[in-house]
Amino acid sequence: MIFIGWFILVGMLLIGCNPSNPDNMIGLQIYSMTTGVGAADNNDIMDKQKLSYSITLTNEENRDIYVKSITPILGDGISNIVITEELTVIVEKSLPANQSLKINDELIIDTEGLSKEEILDLQPFITDIKISTEQIIELPGQQ
Repeated sequence: MIFIGWFILVGMLLIGCNPSNPDNMIGLQIYSMTTGVGAADNNDIMDKQKLSYSITLTNEENRDIYVKSITPILGDGISNIVITEELTVIVEKSLPANQSLKINDELIIDTEGLSKEEILDLQPFITDIKISTEQIIELPGQQ
């Protein structure tokens, strides 16, 4: 009985020491992101605004990563007023190990009836970024 208790205790300690903490993960990282809101092109009435964003994507791996696309995940406040239908940005670039890639895009939001302060209260505009990558995995013994 003592053996089983000891086994459970050791198992719990090993699970607690499991390095699955996302803060320690390497791979693609975003260390810099900026957003800005301004008048949409050819918009005299100001009922549509352009949300511009810039993301610096950094490859922390020791191998190249092929980035297919990124999609911003919008905050709750702004998701209901986005006019732009397609949010996915096609990247189709190989990001070398320990290098960065800057991605810029914009989307149009319907701000009719909203003051500047009310627009700013919709923040955070972007809460997360969905990244699609492609990877080729070599099969063992196929060299």
